[in-house]
Amino acid sequence: MTLTTVNSDGVKDDSIKNIDIKSDAAIEASKLDNPLQFPDAHKVSFGTDGTGDLEIYHDNSNSYVKDTGTGMLRL
Repeated sequence: MTLTTVNSDGVKDDSIKNIDIKSDAAIEASKLDNPLQFPDAHKVSFGTDGTGDLEIYHDNSNSYVKDTGTGMLRL
């Protein structure tokens, strides 16, 4: 049997923590917290090739937006 749906019903504090999600898994945006929050020193990567094409990072004091792909960053 394959587990295809996970929800927080019956989970303490209505949260699921420390879960491994396959790299090609789809997460429905309407199910995410708004705003989506990460602790300091955690990098968010967007894109489909390995580590992604765009990184957003905060290190306790500074914030970074970095284009790591072959295109360019447009602000």
